Amino acid sequence: MRETSGHFERLLVAQCNADRDDSSTVDFAKADLDAKDIFEVVFTHFIVDVLLAQCTSLNAVNSQ
Repeated sequence: MRETSGHFERLLVAQCNADRDDSSTVDFAKADLDAKDIFEVVFTHFIVDVLLAQCTSLNAVNSQ
């Protein structure tokens, strides 16, 4: 079983392959936007996993 897949996997790969700006200038607006995007992907991935687990549990209970 794979630990990551779909959009979340693509996000991680993109982050690993991204070019790094070594200057000391920080674009706080871009950093904030990046953090929000990452949070949205991780949160959505987590919620989907939780909902799927609940559906699986309900199906197991209903089939008994």
